[in-house]
This record gives sequence, C-alpha cells and structure tokens, in this order.
Amino acid sequence: MIGRLANAIFGGAGALAAGQAPAFYTQYLQRLGGRLDQAVATVERIRADAAARGENLSDYIALSLADTSTRAQEAGQRALEAVQTRDALREAYTALTMARPFERPQVFAEHFDSGLAEATLSDFVPALPVSPEGLVYAAIGLLVGLAVLAGMEATGRALLGGPKTDRRVN
Repeated sequence: MIGRLANAIFGGAGALAAGQAPAFYTQYLQRLGGRLDQAVATVERIRADAAARGENLSDYIALSLADTSTRAQEAGQRALEAVQTRDALREAYTALTMARPFERPQVFAEHFDSGLAEATLSDFVPALPVSPEGLVYAAIGLLVGLAVLAGMEATGRALLGGPKTDRRVN
C-alpha cells in the first residue's frame, strides 16, 4: 500500500514537472519574440536616423565609428550593438520556432539565454500537458520520478542494511 502511494506520488510529480517543459518553451519563445520585436524597432529607428542623413545603415555605423568625436563613436557603437542584438535574437527565434518537438531541448540549450529564462520563469504559468509533445514529456517525467524513487529505496536499503529484494510495482 505504501509502495503504491509512493509510486503514485513520485511518478505523478515527475509527470507534472516534466510535462511543463513544452509550456515553458512556449512562454520563453513568446518573450524572445517580444525582445526581437523591440530590437527590430530599435534598428529601424537607427535606420531612419541614417536615412535622414542620406546614409544607409551600414555606412552610418561605419562613419560614426570612424569619426573623431567620442559622441559619434559611442552612437556608432550603440547602433552596431543594436544590429548585433537584433541578428542574434532573430537567429535564436528562427532556430527555436523551426525546431521539431524533440529537437527543441538541444536547440534550446544552444540558444539559451539565462536572463530570458529567469524572466520567463518569474512569470511562468503552468499548463496541462495535453499536446502529444506534452504527454511524451509527462511520460518521461513519470519514468524519471519512479527511477528517483527506486534509487532512493536502494540507497536506503544499502545504508540501513535492509533486505535486497526486488520490489514490484503493482
């Protein structure tokens, strides 16, 4: 009876926790998209400033960086950083949106932004894993939860010198 209850608790907790991965991914992607939109808007403002001077964006940045004025160089550096940020965010967003469901953990790790993840986690809203992807993650979490319980039981038996019998899940 206690074994079944422990299995249910650990398996259920694992399933609920792992089943949140697709929801977190979606919310992270939404936040990343918002940052990308902001970066695009910033670069477009810089492009408009360059056009007002009769320059394209690349020339504006190059001329600003080459200028002898510290103020112009700083403006050029900010513009260059804005373009680089936009490009990096666009690359990450494209990779994350194009990744197939079971490629996502690897692609997420490759484009991981700890600040963005922390911000996403601070506003994270748990969701029920009803998509096929969510159900697979939940199943994996169930198995991990049961494996953790089995490991804890084996460790407890080893430390306490209890019987070394296999316990079957009923």
